[in-house]
Amino acid sequence: MTTKNVGGWSPVAMSDAVAPGAVLRVVVEGRDIVVWRGNDGAARAWENRCPHRGMRLSYGFVRGNRLTCLYHGWGYDGQGSCISIPAHPALTPPKTIKVARYDCAEAAGLLWVAAQGTNDPLRDPGGSWLAVQSIDIALPLDEVRSAVSQAEPPSDEDDGFPRPGGGDAAPPAFLQETLVNGAESAGSLLMFDDVRFGRKVLCALQAVGDDQTALHLLVSAEGDGADGAVRRAYARWGRRFRRGAGATERSSHRVVSATAAERHARPMA
Repeated sequence: MTTKNVGGWSPVAMSDAVAPGAVLRVVVEGRDIVVWRGNDGAARAWENRCPHRGMRLSYGFVRGNRLTCLYHGWGYDGQGSCISIPAHPALTPPKTIKVARYDCAEAAGLLWVAAQGTNDPLRDPGGSWLAVQSIDIALPLDEVRSAVSQAEPPSDEDDGFPRPGGGDAAPPAFLQETLVNGAESAGSLLMFDDVRFGRKVLCALQAVGDDQTALHLLVSAEGDGADGAVRRAYARWGRRFRRGAGATERSSHRVVSATAAERHARPMA
């Protein structure tokens, strides 16, 4: 089965938010998607709907490399094919019973999804990245992208690090902005250089709906300063940006928004 079209590759979560055995609900351009990871370490993205009775598969659970629906226990293998129906244990499920799948990939410390069989390349900036936080913002993607591109770097209030030239010196601007994915994509990647830490900053934008965007914030693993201090500085920067944009901080382990950005994460029991 094929999936409804989404506009190219979109980031949907930090890679480490979906550990083996975990299930996560995400939304891209209003489309309900379940992301899960089997014991083989592979992440998969499917339409969030059991073909049997339409139950959200994000309420289900992982056993090995199969995802099981919570409602009637129908089990699906890594290719989305139904392989077990508990009410009829002797029955071999018809091959036509399959979950619609999305393409799923990992790059830059993020999970990405696209319509199955997409021809759009995923532009990977490369390198190793440290997850900082994900934020839900009640604004269209274009407006969030514009706000991010104009945002100031972390201040002394955020990180406590002195500025070159003394405390009265103007904070150095981000030196570089790179739009990695095009404006027509369901997600965009903005990358900056922070000269203080010698680190790159990645802002991955996910179009949740017409007026809802998720911002996934990461920093490069290579650079100056202790990893923990840099992540804390950018976490505070993200909270300041969130307050300015009227956003809601999101944890991958609980639902904090009643909008289309609702997510569920359930570890393997």
